[in-house]
Amino acid sequence: MNEHNPKIYLLPNLMTAGNLFCGFAATLKIVQGALIQWSNPDAAASLFHAAVWFILGACIFDVLEPVTEKPSPVFPFPLPPD
Repeated sequence: MNEHNPKIYLLPNLMTAGNLFCGFAATLKIVQGALIQWSNPDAAASLFHAAVWFILGACIFDVLEPVTEKPSPVFPFPLPPD
């Protein structure tokens, strides 16, 4: 009765979700900043600044994703990029 149950690995999926969230949030901030750039440049600069931080967060999630994956005998650490 050795059933092979598929396993869902939580950490790599959370890293991917964090990457998606940060990228989407950065896109929203950039669009919001572009829409108000001519009427309120200071608010637009603040939104662009927040977008930069979201992009850096996405970069961190992208770097940490392969580290959280389970190593396999075929591809030991460091894992090749996706």
